[in-house]
Amino acid sequence: MDTRRLSVHEGPPLGSVLSAFLIAPWFLAAAGLVLLRGGSWALTNRYTPSVLAATHLVTIGFLMMTASAAVFQLLPVLSGHSVRGLSLVAPLVQGGFGLGALVLAAAFLGHRLSLFMGAVILLGCATGAFLLPTAMALWSPTQHKTILLMRYALIALAAALILGLAMAISFGRAHAPASFLSLAHPVWAFTGCFILWVGVAWQVLPMFQGVRPWHHRVGTWVAPALIGLAVGLSWGLKAAAPGGLVRALLLAIAGIVGLSAAFILRRLWSRGRLRRDAMTYFWYLALTSLIAACSIAALLGLGYAQSPRWPLVFGVLALLGAAASFIDGMLYKIVPFLIWMALQRHPGRTSLLMQGIISGRRMMIHFVVHLLALVVLLIAIFWRPLAPLAAVFWTAAGAGLGLNLALAALSYRRALRPLASV
Repeated sequence: MDTRRLSVHEGPPLGSVLSAFLIAPWFLAAAGLVLLRGGSWALTNRYTPSVLAATHLVTIGFLMMTASAAVFQLLPVLSGHSVRGLSLVAPLVQGGFGLGALVLAAAFLGHRLSLFMGAVILLGCATGAFLLPTAMALWSPTQHKTILLMRYALIALAAALILGLAMAISFGRAHAPASFLSLAHPVWAFTGCFILWVGVAWQVLPMFQGVRPWHHRVGTWVAPALIGLAVGLSWGLKAAAPGGLVRALLLAIAGIVGLSAAFILRRLWSRGRLRRDAMTYFWYLALTSLIAACSIAALLGLGYAQSPRWPLVFGVLALLGAAASFIDGMLYKIVPFLIWMALQRHPGRTSLLMQGIISGRRMMIHFVVHLLALVVLLIAIFWRPLAPLAAVFWTAAGAGLGLNLALAALSYRRALRPLASV
């Protein structure tokens, strides 16, 4: 892999980011348990308590936990500017998002107003601890194009978090949230996650998968276009603009994301490296799911998908099919790479190959379970008796990722043991 243009030795201490990567998968498993508790009626529509609780366990506990850690790791590597006070900031962010996700899930399941306000406090503190120091580091002078994309992603994620906090405050006061928030909040979250992933993909696909690099303008025009469309959509919803305008903006967002995903899928499929590993298959699945999710979004925008099941299909494809698959594939490369890099800093270390830190067989078993979870969950939306089985697969997929990463961390500890005995 080519790391010559990266300041790989400028990364933060391993524990600052590895702890988040080790904790995050268990929120996927917890989301599966929540759906299992909800039974066959959990998938009636996207507003059931079980679906709302599981969704926020995934989006906050898994996605935001890993996204914040990835930003902390990439910033100094790409730009040379690290987040100030990371040893204090990282635990605050991880603890706030983790506990906040659990309390918010409990609030949805138990309909407790006090829990909504507790979640607001925890998530508000975590949001501030993440956004303020990260923004200071991101807006430091740099020429790296991925940093520009990360700036756009931070803007979108900040909007999603703030809108989500506004909804939680409304729930805590026993008020129905403003109607425009129910669409604006997920649109901003979807936009921010996609822009951040594009920036990461532009960096890691050539590095780990042998994909031919594409011009940075492919990503840098997509990000401002999506931000502009999300702003327009939010304004249209707030101002009760004509339905045709809102639908056109939704279709534009779905079209840009879908075409971008198809472009990257084509690059990944025609890459120069013939050997396929777990990351390759996870990202094939992620890109295919994202294209399918955008197609469903287009049908919803055109008014052809009237059943309450179709928003659920979109959510499953976007969260479990696309976002979780993207992150699973990334973690199976990033975590072994970080461990391997950390061992290079210890003279006299035990020799450890990057490819051997996580067994390829275990990763492929996890991929099969993850794929089964996605397929069975999609079927369960239309045939509810399968919902408990889908929840079991979802729980197993989250636990499988968590166990594989925990074993990787143990291999690092074992490799350092000879040094401790000297």
